[in-house]
Amino acid sequence: LETKMNADYGPNMVFEKLAHECFEFKPGGEFSYELCPYHDAKQKDKSGSSTMLGKWEGFEEGAHRVMKFGDGQYCWNAGAR
Repeated sequence: LETKMNADYGPNMVFEKLAHECFEFKPGGEFSYELCPYHDAKQKDKSGSSTMLGKWEGFEEGAHRVMKFGDGQYCWNAGAR
């Protein structure tokens, strides 16, 4: 409850509704992507398994235009996500 009370939902709480939704992007190919504002971002493969791309860190300082996610799973050939 305290986390929700301290969350930055933007001016007049315009982004609060996003805290309860996820968005899926399927660009074609082997992977799809799921973005859950205020939670996490994942990459999913066709078998249904997922890789954590990052956990919600908040908005970029100074505006509510860029959402930041960090501390994703380590990739064997590319490092941290």
